[in-house]
Amino acid sequence: MKKKHSLFHRFLKYAIPVFLLLLPLVALYGQLSLWAPAQRALSVYAGQTPIMVGFGYHAEHSFTGNTKAMSRSYILLPMVLSHPKIITVLQVNNAQPVVSESGYGFLFYVIWLLVCLVGTWWFWLQP
Repeated sequence: MKKKHSLFHRFLKYAIPVFLLLLPLVALYGQLSLWAPAQRALSVYAGQTPIMVGFGYHAEHSFTGNTKAMSRSYILLPMVLSHPKIITVLQVNNAQPVVSESGYGFLFYVIWLLVCLVGTWWFWLQP
Protein backbone atom coordinates (compact mmCIF):
# COMPACT_ATOMS: atom_id res chain seq x y z
CA MET A 1 0.00 0.00 0.00
CA LYS A 2 1.40 3.39 -1.04
CA LYS A 3 1.69 5.96 1.74
CA LYS A 4 -0.16 9.23 1.14
CA HIS A 5 1.86 12.37 1.86
CA SER A 6 0.51 15.60 3.30
CA LEU A 7 0.39 18.86 1.40
CA PHE A 8 3.18 20.20 3.63
CA HIS A 9 5.37 17.20 2.80
CA ARG A 10 4.85 17.76 -0.93
CA PHE A 11 5.55 21.47 -0.51
CA LEU A 12 8.87 20.75 1.22
CA LYS A 13 9.81 18.19 -1.40
CA TYR A 14 9.77 20.85 -4.11
CA ALA A 15 10.53 24.05 -2.17
CA ILE A 16 13.78 22.87 -0.62
CA PRO A 17 15.58 22.07 -3.89
CA VAL A 18 14.18 25.27 -5.44
CA PHE A 19 16.01 27.23 -2.72
CA LEU A 20 19.23 25.45 -3.61
CA LEU A 21 18.72 26.42 -7.26
CA LEU A 22 17.98 30.03 -6.32
CA LEU A 23 21.15 30.39 -4.24
CA PRO A 24 23.56 30.62 -7.20
CA LEU A 25 20.98 32.55 -9.24
CA VAL A 26 20.73 35.26 -6.57
CA ALA A 27 24.54 35.50 -6.44
CA LEU A 28 24.70 35.72 -10.25
CA TYR A 29 21.98 38.39 -10.29
CA GLY A 30 23.95 40.38 -7.72
CA GLN A 31 27.03 40.28 -9.96
CA LEU A 32 25.15 41.16 -13.15
CA SER A 33 22.86 43.83 -11.68
CA LEU A 34 25.03 46.01 -9.49
CA TRP A 35 23.15 48.32 -7.13
CA ALA A 36 24.92 51.68 -6.84
CA PRO A 37 23.95 52.37 -3.17
CA ALA A 38 25.41 49.00 -2.15
CA GLN A 39 28.54 49.51 -4.23
CA ARG A 40 29.22 52.83 -2.49
CA ALA A 41 28.41 51.42 0.97
CA LEU A 42 30.56 48.31 0.49
CA SER A 43 33.54 50.30 -0.77
CA VAL A 44 34.71 50.63 2.84
CA TYR A 45 35.47 46.87 2.75
CA ALA A 46 38.55 47.17 0.55
CA GLY A 47 39.79 44.02 -1.15
CA GLN A 48 36.53 42.13 -0.64
CA THR A 49 34.29 40.53 -3.26
CA PRO A 50 30.60 40.89 -2.36
CA ILE A 51 28.42 37.83 -3.06
CA MET A 52 24.71 38.63 -2.83
CA VAL A 53 22.77 36.13 -0.70
CA GLY A 54 19.47 37.96 -0.32
CA PHE A 55 17.43 41.01 -1.21
CA GLY A 56 14.25 42.75 -0.23
CA TYR A 57 11.83 45.43 -1.36
CA HIS A 58 8.97 47.07 0.50
CA ALA A 59 6.69 49.85 -0.69
CA GLU A 60 3.98 51.58 1.29
CA HIS A 61 1.61 54.16 -0.13
CA SER A 62 -0.55 56.41 2.04
CA PHE A 63 -2.06 59.88 2.18
CA THR A 64 0.83 61.07 4.33
CA GLY A 65 3.48 59.94 1.86
CA ASN A 66 5.08 57.03 0.08
CA THR A 67 7.86 54.89 1.46
CA LYS A 68 10.11 52.62 -0.57
CA ALA A 69 12.74 50.46 1.11
CA MET A 70 15.25 48.30 -0.74
CA SER A 71 17.90 46.04 0.73
CA ARG A 72 20.53 43.60 -0.39
CA SER A 73 22.51 41.21 1.78
CA TYR A 74 26.03 40.03 1.01
CA ILE A 75 28.81 37.86 2.24
CA LEU A 76 32.26 39.27 1.57
CA LEU A 77 35.03 37.03 0.31
CA PRO A 78 37.60 36.35 1.70
CA MET A 79 36.55 38.15 4.93
CA VAL A 80 33.72 35.65 5.57
CA LEU A 81 36.33 32.94 6.20
CA SER A 82 37.82 34.80 9.19
CA HIS A 83 34.83 36.94 10.26
CA PRO A 84 31.63 35.12 9.26
CA LYS A 85 28.86 37.66 8.91
CA ILE A 86 26.27 38.95 6.49
CA ILE A 87 26.44 42.58 5.45
CA THR A 88 23.06 44.16 4.68
CA VAL A 89 22.66 47.46 2.87
CA LEU A 90 19.27 49.15 3.39
CA GLN A 91 18.08 52.26 1.61
CA VAL A 92 14.77 53.91 2.53
CA ASN A 93 13.46 56.25 -0.16
CA ASN A 94 16.57 57.95 -1.52
CA ALA A 95 18.27 58.49 1.83
CA GLN A 96 21.84 57.53 2.59
CA PRO A 97 22.13 53.71 2.71
CA VAL A 98 22.53 52.10 6.13
CA VAL A 99 24.93 49.18 6.52
CA SER A 100 24.45 46.51 9.18
CA GLU A 101 26.48 43.41 10.00
CA SER A 102 25.02 40.20 11.37
CA GLY A 103 27.04 37.24 12.60
CA TYR A 104 23.86 35.46 13.64
CA GLY A 105 22.41 36.06 10.19
CA PHE A 106 25.34 34.20 8.69
CA LEU A 107 24.91 31.37 11.19
CA PHE A 108 21.20 31.00 10.33
CA TYR A 109 22.01 31.22 6.64
CA VAL A 110 24.50 28.34 6.92
CA ILE A 111 22.05 26.28 9.01
CA TRP A 112 19.28 26.87 6.43
CA LEU A 113 21.66 25.89 3.63
CA LEU A 114 22.52 22.64 5.46
CA VAL A 115 18.83 21.92 6.07
CA CYS A 116 18.15 22.39 2.36
CA LEU A 117 21.07 20.16 1.36
CA VAL A 118 19.95 17.38 3.72
CA GLY A 119 16.30 17.88 2.72
CA THR A 120 17.12 17.61 -0.98
CA TRP A 121 19.10 14.46 -0.33
CA TRP A 122 16.26 13.07 1.82
CA PHE A 123 13.45 13.73 -0.66
CA TRP A 124 15.26 13.11 -3.95
CA LEU A 125 18.57 11.25 -3.62
CA GLN A 126 18.38 8.76 -0.78
CA PRO A 127 18.11 5.13 -1.86
